[in-house]
Amino acid sequence: MVVRVIPGVPRKVLIVLGILLAVVAIPAAIAFALVPEDARRDTPIVLDGQVLTVDQVGQTIIVGGDFTQVQLQDGTVLDQAY
Repeated sequence: MVVRVIPGVPRKVLIVLGILLAVVAIPAAIAFALVPEDARRDTPIVLDGQVLTVDQVGQTIIVGGDFTQVQLQDGTVLDQAY
């Protein structure tokens, strides 16, 4: 690693700026690494309304929101009354 001193800028300021850059850059890189390039294709599609929460209980995914229809990947539409 090469450290260059900029005339007139105290070394402590450069260190703080370097730390701030690392604090911002590392979480951003991790966040992008967590998202797969291709979306899963085996999940249901909400046809109306919006999903407000998703939770997993064992092997079951529970989805809550203000929607009334969900389409499975085989084309089956499930009506979910309020």
